[in-house]
Amino acid sequence: MSKRLKILKIYYIPLFIALIIAIAQFVLSSNFTLTRWEGGGFGMYSEPNPNSSRIVGISIKNPNGEINLRLNPPDNKLLYYIKKMKGKKRDDWDKLIEDSDRIRRFPKYALTDEYIRKISNEVLDLNPYLKLKSKMRSNNNPITVKVYVIQLNMNIKDNSIQTQELYSKILNI
Repeated sequence: MSKRLKILKIYYIPLFIALIIAIAQFVLSSNFTLTRWEGGGFGMYSEPNPNSSRIVGISIKNPNGEINLRLNPPDNKLLYYIKKMKGKKRDDWDKLIEDSDRIRRFPKYALTDEYIRKISNEVLDLNPYLKLKSKMRSNNNPITVKVYVIQLNMNIKDNSIQTQELYSKILNI
C-alpha cells in the first residue's frame, strides 16, 4: 500500500505544477501587463490577440508643418523607402521597426525618450523622400514629437471600429 501511495504522489507532481503555473498566469494577466496570450497561454483562445489590433504611430509637429506616420504596422510609403535602403541606414530602420513592435506589445515599458529621438531623426531624414511637409528642421522652432499606441476595438452591435489611445509619450526636441 505504501508503494502505491508513493506512485500516486509522483503522478500528482505534474498536476500540481500545472495548477501553480495556471494560477500565476491568471493573477499576472488580471493585475499586471501580462496578457492572456503570454506566459503559458492558458487563456489565449478566450480573447483575440490584443497586439494584432494595436497601431504604433508618430506625429511630429512644429509651426512649419506636421508629419504623421504609422510605424507598426508600417505605412506603405514608409515600407517602400525602407526596402530601397541599403547598408547601415537599412539596418537602423529595421531596428527601429523591430523596437516599434516591442512598443506595440509593452507600450509603458518599451517607449523611451531615446527611441523617440532616434525615430524622429530618422523620419525627418526621410521627409524629402516621403514628400511630407518640408522645413521641419529649423533652429527657431521647437519640434514636438508624439509616439502613440492605439487599440482598435470592434463594436459587434453596429459593426463599427472604435479607437482608444492606450499610451502616448510627448517629447520636445
